Amino acid sequence: MGRGEGHFTPTTLCALFRLYGVPVARPGAFAANFEPDVLDRFRSLCKAQGRQYTKVLEQFAILYLESNGTLLDTAAASKGDSSKSPDGEVKDLKKKVTKYFAQHEALFDELIQRIEKVEEKVFTETD
Repeated sequence: MGRGEGHFTPTTLCALFRLYGVPVARPGAFAANFEPDVLDRFRSLCKAQGRQYTKVLEQFAILYLESNGTLLDTAAASKGDSSKSPDGEVKDLKKKVTKYFAQHEALFDELIQRIEKVEEKVFTETD
């Protein structure tokens, strides 16, 4: 064999693979079968937000790894809570807000009373 015979460069190999229909993927590439509607909606949302959908998928993968796979469990659990009606959720939220303000209103009233006592002492001592 002469020089160069039987040896292919990476470029030549890729061209031959493509010619014969052999898929050539770069490291880190993958293929997935999404529901067409889901993929279209996902791509559209990413595009509307100015994000590359492949980068968003990569970030999801990172979050999944960081959560050790519990990310989906958390999402499923919160999705399960959606059995409440919107009215029920609003009522719950209203109760929480009312309770929060009630707690802070009492604290605010107490602070005002303390300030009034301090002012009373200061003004009676200076008279």
